[in-house]
Amino acid sequence: MIQIEKFWNLIHFYNYLFQCFLGRMISAFDPTAWIFRLPWFTKQYKKGGIDNIETFTKKMSEHFVFGTSVNLSGIIVGAVLCSYLMGVFLLVSGLSELKLMDYVVDNVVLKIVFTIILVLVVVAINNRLLFNGNKYLSYFKKFKSHSLTEQFLYGLLTVLVTIGGPVFFMLAMTTN
Repeated sequence: MIQIEKFWNLIHFYNYLFQCFLGRMISAFDPTAWIFRLPWFTKQYKKGGIDNIETFTKKMSEHFVFGTSVNLSGIIVGAVLCSYLMGVFLLVSGLSELKLMDYVVDNVVLKIVFTIILVLVVVAINNRLLFNGNKYLSYFKKFKSHSLTEQFLYGLLTVLVTIGGPVFFMLAMTTN
């Protein structure tokens, strides 16, 4: 279980780093950021105790506990897990004689129940592996010290796992 926890936190961390990178790229070309550099805005921010708005927004978006990057990364990891779980369900349904997916698709109540159960399972797994007791914070501290080679390899693994979820789901749809 510890290895699965470490692996899932690794995927979460490198998705977080990608979200931070994406945020920096977007803010570099964001016209509202240019507007907030105007003297009147910078004066208003200084009155509120913020010396540099760019540094402040970077801290807010990349903060480990409440930043937008860590939240988006958690959502992406949850969506990837949901894709894998749906793929497994579709694969089992398609390969078995039961054709469970036919029952779910035809009945509105079963669709809602299935969706609720799927979301609850994803939330429970992510909570257990990542967020329970803020486990991800200790893993983030460990992963920050990875060498450049490790960062490249784990980043590549994260890309493969993140893209692999939806691909597995689409391939599993063909079995039904």
